Amino acid sequence: CKERVTANGMNKRVNLIEGTVDAIPKKSSFDAATTLLVSHFILDATDRQNFFTSIAKHLKNEALFLTSDIAGNERHTFFEFFIKACGRFNIEKGRNPDEVEESFEQSSQVVSFIPEDRYCDMLKKAGFTTIEQFYRAFHFCGWVCRK
Repeated sequence: CKERVTANGMNKRVNLIEGTVDAIPKKSSFDAATTLLVSHFILDATDRQNFFTSIAKHLKNEALFLTSDIAGNERHTFFEFFIKACGRFNIEKGRNPDEVEESFEQSSQVVSFIPEDRYCDMLKKAGFTTIEQFYRAFHFCGWVCRK
């Protein structure tokens, strides 16, 4: 990523941070932040809430936050339908069917599915006001938020 930022002349405007939110200096504040396919790996709800709250604390007022994660209500009628459709999609794209099945079986141990409305509630509680979903494919969802 650093090479692309430099190649596009954006290295004075972009600050790439690799690591956890806790590694960011406390007094740092930013115009925007992104997390892509991260928080669904935070299994504990309190830890996930703290993750979003920590991001919001490092953002300036009116800053944008772009986030995407796996979300879904396991009790919803179409939950299993989307899981199976995602599996079929992966197989049609060339993945080994046994690997697809194994990865879906393991996902319940490493991924925390929460309903989309609960996800948005966590963002609100973290301090984000305007929250709009801009993407959904199977259980992959994306939101843009303003602090």
